[in-house]
Amino acid sequence: MITKRFYLTMSLCLAVAIPAEFILCRLLHIDGCLNRFTAGWYGMLLFAVIAAYGQWSSLPRLAAPFKITVLSILLWNALGLMPLFAARAAFPLADKPLAAIDASFGLTTGRFVHLIRQVHALDMVSGTVYDATLWLVAAAVLLPTIFKREAAAQRFVVSIAACAVVTTILFCFLPAIGPWTVQGYAPSVPQAGVTETFQQLRAGLPVSLDTASVGIVSFPSFHCVLAILSAHALSSFRWLRWPVWILATLICASTITTGWHYGIDVVGGVMLAFAVAQAAKRTDPAQTCSRVRSIYA
Repeated sequence: MITKRFYLTMSLCLAVAIPAEFILCRLLHIDGCLNRFTAGWYGMLLFAVIAAYGQWSSLPRLAAPFKITVLSILLWNALGLMPLFAARAAFPLADKPLAAIDASFGLTTGRFVHLIRQVHALDMVSGTVYDATLWLVAAAVLLPTIFKREAAAQRFVVSIAACAVVTTILFCFLPAIGPWTVQGYAPSVPQAGVTETFQQLRAGLPVSLDTASVGIVSFPSFHCVLAILSAHALSSFRWLRWPVWILATLICASTITTGWHYGIDVVGGVMLAFAVAQAAKRTDPAQTCSRVRSIYA
């Protein structure tokens, strides 16, 4: 069962992070921060009411999925702003070095994009797989909570937060717009939006989150981080183990075939996700107690 300590810690982190991000948005001339957190407020309010009712009625199985959903949405909104802050840093662009690393391994994103775009069906499938990440993340939050495996959901949420911090720090020192800028293929409409937003951030110009909703590409790939951590959280379900890992692998591949990331971004994202997942597993209180009991048994 998800502990009260987890909810309290998450709530305190959000209570500090959200006001801090409002202040940073003001200082860095990023408008629309409030709109980001109030978007879909009616859904979050409904979830919060159901969670409160479940808690009041002593129905923790009803309350838990909705409580963690509300926390996850708020956390997601908060984490999404961090790359925008990092993009304001003045470090030189790393697109050419990242592309050079890819070229040394023969893993050029542009080559895959040109091949995929020649077949419309493959292009559509690639985009659909890439967009499936959101559903995989939702399943990783809700299914373990519903089926009494809350520790997996708890580790998942904490791992995402940890990876977001590491990714933001790395992106601050290795900022990159995207492989379409150096590998000779036309960006999609969202990718062109990323370029425009990134250039505005780099130039210190005001940016509106209403027009920057496409987000910012980061090194390592946070899309791959989400896919791997989601599959890891759902692996305790035997009937889901193979499907989720296959889907996670396809999502990682789709970050290249859709042209969103360099190959080294994907490698970095996968390595970071596995490292954080293992660290979270080793620090899990239940497993620690189990190991201690086995030693003294």
